[in-house]
Formats: sequence, structure tokens, C-alpha cells
Amino acid sequence: MSKRWNIFVSPLFYVLLATAGLIASEILPVFNYQQELRWLLEITLLVCGLLLAFKEKQTSTKDSLLPAVEETESVQQSLQSLLGDIDEAYTAELDIIQADVNRVKSILAEAVSDLTSGFESINQLMQREDEMVNSIVKSARNEDDDPDVIDVHEFAQTTENIMASFIEVLMTVSTQSIETAHNLDEMQSQLDGIFSLLDESKTIADQTNLLALNAAIEAARAGEAGRGFAVVADEVRSLSTRASSFNDQIAEKVYSAKSAIDLVNATVTDMASRDMSSSIESQDKIKTALFTIERMDKRFSETIKEVADITLQIENVVGNTVRVMQFEDITTQVLTEAADRSQRISNISNKLDGEFGLSASSEHVSSVECITNIREVVKRVKHSWQQEHRSVVGSENLKESEVDLF
Repeated sequence: MSKRWNIFVSPLFYVLLATAGLIASEILPVFNYQQELRWLLEITLLVCGLLLAFKEKQTSTKDSLLPAVEETESVQQSLQSLLGDIDEAYTAELDIIQADVNRVKSILAEAVSDLTSGFESINQLMQREDEMVNSIVKSARNEDDDPDVIDVHEFAQTTENIMASFIEVLMTVSTQSIETAHNLDEMQSQLDGIFSLLDESKTIADQTNLLALNAAIEAARAGEAGRGFAVVADEVRSLSTRASSFNDQIAEKVYSAKSAIDLVNATVTDMASRDMSSSIESQDKIKTALFTIERMDKRFSETIKEVADITLQIENVVGNTVRVMQFEDITTQVLTEAADRSQRISNISNKLDGEFGLSASSEHVSSVECITNIREVVKRVKHSWQQEHRSVVGSENLKESEVDLF
């Protein structure tokens, strides 16, 4: 019996150690080494305890060798089934935990990538917006000396100069108008003198006509005498002298009037010429300034529209970035779930230990029944894990979730 027991126990013991090693290779990379080593030691001690209990039971029944052999085979099969159930339960739970860990890694990688991309996009958009604003400022100040762009200060100065030119023109027009009025008064005086001379010339002409008539009458009466005609002739000669002098005076007055009229003409011509040229030049300057302002206004409007579009894009990027920031909640939930599963794996050792102690303390419970009871405990725990896994619902990635901005 002792030799057969040693042959049986030795390979089974190493099988149990190998199984524990496989379970440890799955658990230890994920969780704390000391905690999981304690779990593996508890499981190993549990199985070894079952073997020792079986050994004691075999040594106490030396009278029935054949039933002991049959019970040994039954215990061996039960132990193999128990180890299979434990391995299946542990493997399934560890696969779920590993999947949760991989999901956390994926979420973190996706979140970091999205955050990096979001911040880079925000940086690029902010740079573009800064360039747009600087462009507006440069255009307003004309720092690039663009001939098609007018400085606002320069425009104000140009407008002020144009208004000063208009005022100067108005003052010149006023002065020249006064001079024109004086010249016109002088011309009016000269014309009044001409009118007086013309009246005098009419009087002389009337008297000459009357004397000529008298001379004709006297000549007709005298006949041969002709003495009266001589007197009339003298008077006509006197009137002729006066007429000549009068004509000279008229010529002088007309010349003076002509000079005055020439001055008026020159003054009015100069005034009109200066007024028109200055007005046309000022009008052209105003048209050019207004056209430049319209062009600048159009450019500013387009730039402001682009800045508004960039601002909207920044808002969208910020919204996406804030949404990505919720990865903390998702990963916390997944890690909490993984921690709960690791705690359940720890609790199964306590349940199996308690079940083994209860079965071992009973004298009426065989090793096969003890192992069967432990298998039932493992099945119930496995079923409970499966039910809890079905009830867990979570986001696989950040794209499936939403975030509210306040």
C-alpha cells in the first residue's frame, strides 16, 4: 500500500504544482505578486490536504484493499475534475480581466492620441487666428508700405488737408469776389461818366443841327450878302472844336472802362480757373480715398469672417477634447470591475477552504463527496461570475460616449 501510494502521489503532486504554475503565469502579470502567490499556495495546500486526508483514510482501512483502490481511482478522477473546474473558472475570469486591462490600454491610447491631436489642432487654429488678427492690425497701420493700403491715420490727415484746401479755396474766392465787386464799381463809375458825356454829345449835336439850320436860313436870305453865314460858320467851327475835344474825352473814358473790364475779366477768369482745378483735384483724392476704404473694409470683412470660422472650429475641437477627457470615468469603471473580479478570485480560495474544512470535520463524508461538494461550490461561483459579467455594460471606446458642456 505504501509503495502504491508513493507511486500515485508523486506524479499527481507535480501535476498539481504545474497546474498552479500555469494559473500563476496568467495571474501574476496583472495583479500583485504577493497576493496571488498566497492564493496559489492556498489552492496547492487545499489539494495537498485532500491527498493527505485520502492517505489517512486509506491507512485506516487496511482490511479492505480492493475498495480502497477503487476509491483511490474515484478520488483521482474527482480531483482531476475539480482541478479542471477550477482551471476553467480561473481561466474564464482571467480572460475577462485581461480583456478589461486591454480595453483600458486601448481607451488610454485613444484618449492620449485624441488629446494630442486636439491640442495640436487648437494650437494651429490659434496660430492662424493670430496671423489673421496681426494681418488686420498691419493693414490698419500699413506697416508693409503697401501702396494699395492706406493708413487710417494717413487717411485722416489726408482728409484734414483736403478740408483745409477747401477752406483756403473758399477764402480765396471770397477775397477775389470782393476785388471783383470793387472793379465792377469802378467800371460802373466809368460807365456813368460815359453816359454823361453821351448826353453832352447829344446836346452838342442838337445845337450843331440848330446852327446848321440857322446858317442855311441866313444864307438863303442873304443871298449875295452872306454876312450872316460867316457868323454861323464861326459858330459851327466852335462847335466842331468842342466836338473834337468831347470825342477825345469819350475815347479816354472808353479806354479806362476797357481797362477796368479787362481787370474784372482777368480776376474772374483766375478765380474760376483756380476753383475748378482745385475742386477737381480734391474730388479725385476723395474718390481714391473712398475706394481704398471700401477695399480695406472688404478685406477686413473677409478676415473677420475667417476668424469667426476659426473660432467655431476651436469650439468644436475644444468640445471633442473635453469629451475625450471623460476617459478617466470609463477607465475607473473598468479598473473597478477588474478589481472586483480579482477580489472574487481571492474569495473563492476562502470558500473552498471553508468547504474543505467542513467536509473534513465530518466523519461520514468521504473524500469523493468532499471533492464533489467543492466542485459544486466552484460551479456556483463560476455561474455567479457569468451572470455578473452579462450584467456589466460599458463603453468600448470614447466614440460611443457623450459629454455635456456647462
